[in-house]
Amino acid sequence: CGPTGSAQNCTSGGIDAGQDKPVDGSGDAVSNAMSPPTPGWYCFRAEYTPGAGSKYLATSHTNSTTECFQVTKHNPSIVTFTDQSVSAGNAIEDSATLSGGFNPTGTITFRAYGPNDATCGNAAIFTSDPVTVSGNATYGPVSFSPAVAGTYRWIASYGGDANNNAIDGGAGTLGLQLYRTVGE
Repeated sequence: CGPTGSAQNCTSGGIDAGQDKPVDGSGDAVSNAMSPPTPGWYCFRAEYTPGAGSKYLATSHTNSTTECFQVTKHNPSIVTFTDQSVSAGNAIEDSATLSGGFNPTGTITFRAYGPNDATCGNAAIFTSDPVTVSGNATYGPVSFSPAVAGTYRWIASYGGDANNNAIDGGAGTLGLQLYRTVGE
């Protein structure tokens, strides 16, 4: 049963985990493996169907403390690319590679800071339109033309989706910054 927001007994419903399994001589049976489709809590319910002429009754069992597991979102990563030097008034651009996600969808937004804003502590001077994500891949380029010479920093942020956590390339996150030098 699932997904749900917490571990709970699975008393009805759910998805069949596969073909019936025989009970071995010690009273054990092992279900087929399953691949949960989305993050959340899932719990197993075992249903016993006795053979013809058996003295045992049909029953089912579930236990939220021992038969449940949590499927979590993936933590993808995002990396921007190499330095670029241009003259003021010419376009600078950025692309980013999203990797490690589970069939990621959603969007990536690129923000540029500068000139000479080493911590990205001021407001972005450029924010791209959201770039649509359809899998682990390279996205962009996006570009804009700064009018003032200096060093500019890009931060690319992935917004996440149902199966993947967001990556906020927040101010000062050096791993997500791309430096661009604009000369006079």
